[in-house]
Amino acid sequence: MDNVTSDPCATPDNPNLENSPGWSLAQARDVAPSTSMGCSTSVYRTVTSTQDIALQHAQRGAPHGHVVLADQQTQGRGRRGQLWQSPDTCDIYASVIVRKRLAAEHKPLLSLLAGLAVSEAIEHMLQDDSPSRVQIKWPNDVLIDQRKCAGILSENTGPKPMDPVVVGMGVNVGRRDFPGELAYPATSLMLARQSQGGVASPHADPPPGCRDSQPSAYQSPAYQPPACELRAQLWSTLRARLDHHIDAFTQYGFHGLRQPINDRLAWKQQPVQWCDDRGEQQGQLQEVDGQGRLLVSVPSGPGAIEKRAIRHGVVRPVGR
Repeated sequence: MDNVTSDPCATPDNPNLENSPGWSLAQARDVAPSTSMGCSTSVYRTVTSTQDIALQHAQRGAPHGHVVLADQQTQGRGRRGQLWQSPDTCDIYASVIVRKRLAAEHKPLLSLLAGLAVSEAIEHMLQDDSPSRVQIKWPNDVLIDQRKCAGILSENTGPKPMDPVVVGMGVNVGRRDFPGELAYPATSLMLARQSQGGVASPHADPPPGCRDSQPSAYQSPAYQPPACELRAQLWSTLRARLDHHIDAFTQYGFHGLRQPINDRLAWKQQPVQWCDDRGEQQGQLQEVDGQGRLLVSVPSGPGAIEKRAIRHGVVRPVGR
């Protein structure tokens, strides 16, 4: 197997690494000894999709926690086959192999766990006192200030409990510009930090190997590292949180993770719309239930309210 070793904590012999000035192997594997997520890592300069590469590695026996990282994707994808814009702007394009014993009905919950890990990592980087600034858009997106910052894609490789799942994560870190035709308004961690009042310092240079040419120090309220350094910091926190949540999920189930997801759930108690086999529907968003479904309340008659569970699909605020 090229790029992957059988030792889950060994450094892969990756010939593409030297062509990846944005990611260094030290950044990619900067984890605590007890953390399995990212102990085995393959880093690429450019790929069609980290998800495609990770699926290949999973089929060849790559261990639990193996990560595929890239600076750029030419065919990055999200749910429903949608294109994920993946320019070379120090964003996170990562796919993780989860090789745990999980029932088929529990595997889709990994998207929510990854969304929670991404949310917590972004909150840590923003160090913002507003708990509602970073939100989870069910079932697989993360928003900052109501703008999309990250997307999650989970793909199961088979029906058996030990068949691995590949969890892909795209996080906008260094991007400053977005195509006008995007279906949902977008932002990045860099833009969100700058909106907190950061002012560039003219005296600092970006670290070696970082392609971001912007000044590296921001002041008031906090130091603003360049995009590549910011990405490495975010990735270190993200994978530690993901590792923690997956371990908790496999040992204790979804119950203990449901509350922090609901605490961050976008549009709670607000009118939303979605489409199901009954056509276009409207209701009030309530919460995520113990099976990862989205609960909504809809009028069912004079003075009566019915709760429904949405298993899949696109949910959005009424009128958007």
